[in-house]
Amino acid sequence: MGCNAPRATALMALTVCLVSSTVAHAGSKWRPVDAHELALTRPSVDPDAGAEVLLWRITVEDAITGPNVLSDVTHFLRVKVFDQRGVEAVGNPDIVYDKGTSIVDFAARTVRPDGSMVEVTKADRFERTIVKADGIKRKALSFAFPALAPGVVLEYHWTERRYDEDIDGVQLILQRDLPVCVRELRIKPLQIDLPYLNFKVRYFGMQPPTFSPEKDGFQRALLPPIRGTRTEPYMPPELQSVPWAVLYYGRDEDPEPKKLWEEFASERWHRMSERIKVDNTVRRAAEEIVVGASTDEERLDRIAAWCRASIERWDDDIVGAPARDLEKMPKNRTPSQTLKRKGGRANDLVYLFIALCRSLGLDASIALTANRSYIFFNSKLRMQWPLTNPIAVVRLGERRRFYDPGVRWIHGDGLAWWEDGQEAFVLGKDQGAFIQVPMAPPDSTHTIRSCRGVLRDDGTFEGDVRIAFCSLAGATEREWLDDLTPDERLERIRTTHLPSLPGLVMSHPEIDALEDTSHPLVVRCSVRIPNYGATVGSRLIVPVAFFNQGRGAVFPSDDRTNPVYFHRGWCETDSVWIDLPDGFDVEAAPVVQPLEARGVGSYRANALVSMDGRSVRLLQSFRFGDGDAIYFPTSEYPTLKRFFDGVGERVRATLSLKHAQTDSGQSGGGGASEEP
Repeated sequence: MGCNAPRATALMALTVCLVSSTVAHAGSKWRPVDAHELALTRPSVDPDAGAEVLLWRITVEDAITGPNVLSDVTHFLRVKVFDQRGVEAVGNPDIVYDKGTSIVDFAARTVRPDGSMVEVTKADRFERTIVKADGIKRKALSFAFPALAPGVVLEYHWTERRYDEDIDGVQLILQRDLPVCVRELRIKPLQIDLPYLNFKVRYFGMQPPTFSPEKDGFQRALLPPIRGTRTEPYMPPELQSVPWAVLYYGRDEDPEPKKLWEEFASERWHRMSERIKVDNTVRRAAEEIVVGASTDEERLDRIAAWCRASIERWDDDIVGAPARDLEKMPKNRTPSQTLKRKGGRANDLVYLFIALCRSLGLDASIALTANRSYIFFNSKLRMQWPLTNPIAVVRLGERRRFYDPGVRWIHGDGLAWWEDGQEAFVLGKDQGAFIQVPMAPPDSTHTIRSCRGVLRDDGTFEGDVRIAFCSLAGATEREWLDDLTPDERLERIRTTHLPSLPGLVMSHPEIDALEDTSHPLVVRCSVRIPNYGATVGSRLIVPVAFFNQGRGAVFPSDDRTNPVYFHRGWCETDSVWIDLPDGFDVEAAPVVQPLEARGVGSYRANALVSMDGRSVRLLQSFRFGDGDAIYFPTSEYPTLKRFFDGVGERVRATLSLKHAQTDSGQSGGGGASEEP
């Protein structure tokens, strides 16, 4: 649990007389499961649930570590499985955790209806990286419950242990995907009487619970039963969608905003100024990096590219990177240490970039942002703890450029989607200031797709595909691919970027410029799709929007519980060229009407038939997110759904081919023709 404001010095003094506490965990010893719980046959919170959490206990215990307050957060869950739907819902849980956290003291077991028990073994669990929407990666401890069947009770517990001292505050999500009967919250804050170490909790999306004291310094509260979360496409960050709390230390009464942010700037500068310290080692490195660069823009891009290419990111998950226990890796306190070790965490690359720039006289500063894959930051709420993500802000005259060299796959300036489009707090020696980081426009996330092929008289399509992921679209796709094996990469291409049609066979795949961010990431392959054209009597009905085939509706449900949130605007440009089979004539070419969401997005398409009638070409464009329109409250869902449903109707447009007998009464194969 991080510390706020200028009490870090007081904490450092305390470390000589305080020993970091450890939480007493259950280990492999389990409390008996009540016979009543084993005999349960139906849920109590949600009658439609196939499984239900009978008890979810969260225990938070704080300790002093160096100049920081860090926390152990222990979760215990007891889950009852009622039917086969419940088996499917709980069969392979993921314990997801963030950067700066490790999972310890894990144990799990299955308790059969007769009371016999089977524990999860080491062979049943493994660490993996899971990929959230738009390439966000998080670590997960995954495991499988043995003897899983309707009627069993499942139990598991684990402790989230923090090792990143730059993270402030502990966020507790207080809703799960399953309904919960009893939610128990136990907290043991530090027992220290200092003006800047007052324990505080803020609740969001819920009423504050009432705590009662327990022995050993704990406080305990029971929260009411709660239904499980509803998962929908394109949801806002978790902290915008569920009840949660943040635990932190601060004053009894927060100062007025100006004073609050002044103190925050002072404390952060005190903590971080050493991280961007310029010395002779940094100066020499910077001078070597920018040899031959003639403009400040070129110097900046050279430094960013060098940091990404020459400094190993210890917390990167790129395939082939050595597995590292980040708790045991050294902490770089200065840019010189990062240079000497030729490695560091993602934040170290940002600090090194700033120091290199400053050594050349460039006006580079640390700015702190929140991560909008977790929360929407608003400075008016006077919450400091979300500002944990450092980026570099460089002033060139009246312009600002934004860099995060810790994000591997961006070329030059620019930020990952979870960093831009929000307020950032720029740190100075004496004060700080909020600025608005612009959001990347749709054109910066551009995918260009093309396909040229031949349609056979039996409806089989054979063709060549090229997909170019430009700029930030390339950065996102590279992030998806960088920790996959070659076979996994090909599977992603086949399932994500090609039509979702039965029988599709991909061959001769190639991936170009996977690591060269100065060029678009390009995927090439050949495809064969039986029954791409459907035979209806003497006609062939042929879809023309090749890349959209087999995809379901973007928003299939007529109702919506959560707002809609797209991470960033995007655009797609398609060119599809199909040579038609001999023996068939074009009976009707589709006329696709444009569709406009005023000021937000658009869809346009044009199907062109060649002069000789032997080929058809579709030119199609889609863009969305103009004017930074990426968030839509539930009241706007019907309008948003109509737009995307309208696009869905248009991409299902078909070309009708009528069978025409040749002189011999037989139809022939496809052939090439001049481009329409």
